Order: sequence, then C-alpha cells, then structure tokens
Amino acid sequence: MSPVPAGQPCQPVPPVYVVRAGPRRVHRRMTPVPIPHTSRQIEADLARRIGVREFPPGTRLPSYDALAAEYGSARRTVARALDALKARGLIVGVPGSGTYVAE
Repeated sequence: MSPVPAGQPCQPVPPVYVVRAGPRRVHRRMTPVPIPHTSRQIEADLARRIGVREFPPGTRLPSYDALAAEYGSARRTVARALDALKARGLIVGVPGSGTYVAE
C-alpha cells in the first residue's frame, strides 16, 4: 500500500468483521446499512427546512407516508417528529386536510 501524499484525504476502508463459523473463522467485508432517522433528527431537519423557507408559512407539508419514505423511517417515527413540531408551534394539523406550516 502506498503512503498518502500530504494534504490528501485518506479513502475510508469498510470495516472487516470476523464471523465464527465452527472451528474456522471467515472474514467478510460488510457494507454499512443506512440507519433510519430518529424522530429528533426528522424534527430538526423539518424545523431547519421551515426556517429556511423551503416550506413557507401556510404551505401544506407532505403526507406522513411521503415523509416516512423520504427519511427511510416508520410512519410512527414521522408522527412523533410532527407532534414535537406542533408542540413548538411551528406547524398546525387540520383534521381531514393535512398538516400546514404555522403562519
């Protein structure tokens, strides 16, 4: 392996995991699986997007299912994030219509 020139970033190497398989060991390179977003991460991202006017006041937010697909999380996780934003007064829910950015 050649040394990395000064000022050049190193290339990340995937981790090597040792898996025991009976009397011998098997080495495998495993690729990391993306971790689903937590409700706090979703809440922070939506608050940021509202703050930079990606969602201007009065705009209807995407559905829970659309947000769950966008963030790769469960619908309930998105619901928790939106509940927190409602408690902060950033969004309002209109039954039968959707969730809107507060005026």
